[in-house]
Amino acid sequence: MPETATLEIGVHLQTIEDLFVDPDTNPFENPNLRLSGMQTILNELDVRHLKPPMSLTIYLPTEQITPGLLDRTKEALKRYCKFQAENQDIEVRSTRMGGRRSLASGLIGATISVILAGFGYFLASRYGYSALGILGTMLGSFFMLTAWVVIWTPVDTLIYYWRPAWHEARKYRLIAKADVRILPEK
Repeated sequence: MPETATLEIGVHLQTIEDLFVDPDTNPFENPNLRLSGMQTILNELDVRHLKPPMSLTIYLPTEQITPGLLDRTKEALKRYCKFQAENQDIEVRSTRMGGRRSLASGLIGATISVILAGFGYFLASRYGYSALGILGTMLGSFFMLTAWVVIWTPVDTLIYYWRPAWHEARKYRLIAKADVRILPEK
């Protein structure tokens, strides 16, 4: 069995607080604009396969590395990732629930539209190319399109809308399990 490759990510920070808080982003005062370490990690995971294990290396200036910093950082990282993953899970459940609710009303609307479309097509088949037949064809086509439009968003919500939040939760869970190291910046 082939050995699983470790996903390795490194972030360069000025202080450990920059792991969770955006550094100074005032371009008048700071020419080196950066994101927080967490946002940098999340952005990096967007372009990688989310396969564990993961190794996270935090590079800090030597004077910023203090005794116990690694343990405090691991705990803070786990706490933060757990909090964020749970919030994303709530978003997934909320989106799915909204999709189910909208599906119920969408099915009612689509059913009514299909019935009206059937009536329009009945008129079209009954009266052929007369004005009433042409009007029936137009009504049938209009209400079939309406049925499709009415059901589209609920189905789309149930199939796709929840996936970005689910993906974010996966990223946070992967980070929470990462093997964390803190090394001095060279």
